[in-house]
Amino acid sequence: YPWSRIFSLNIDDAIEVAHLQCSDRNQSVLQPIHFKEDFVESKSPDVLQLVHLHGSVRNPREPFVFSYRQYAELTTKPNVWMALLSQFLATEPFVVVGTTLNEPDLEHYLSFRTPATSRSDWGPSILIDPKPDDGTARDCAQHQLRLLECDLASFVNWLRAHFPNPPRA
Repeated sequence: YPWSRIFSLNIDDAIEVAHLQCSDRNQSVLQPIHFKEDFVESKSPDVLQLVHLHGSVRNPREPFVFSYRQYAELTTKPNVWMALLSQFLATEPFVVVGTTLNEPDLEHYLSFRTPATSRSDWGPSILIDPKPDDGTARDCAQHQLRLLECDLASFVNWLRAHFPNPPRA
């Protein structure tokens, strides 16, 4: 399935490794971006941008974000990638995988998502969580997210079964 961009809160390189190992990927070029880098819009449908919002182990000389103080600094200083993410989260459908809604910066940016900003004429925004608790369900309701109680592999299998011919980039 073609995506224009992935925002990652993880510093690992799991997405890069998975992209290399995937034989049927839709986009041939993965473009890792550190949150301190300037904005670049990819015009090529073959490019999938991967924005590391907390840093990357593949770029250890650049800063990482781990502490609450660092989260707070990240949300209060101008950053083009954070501004872009907050705009997308407020207005466009998205999928959240591999994290809870308890990430301090994610929670901050989701606070801008309201019934007035989220678009009802587009598909739903989704949180995939194999074992959600009551708090997660409440958070999803508050932020207009559809909670899917499954793992990523099950979600991808469902997509492939219901949409066997995905659009191409």
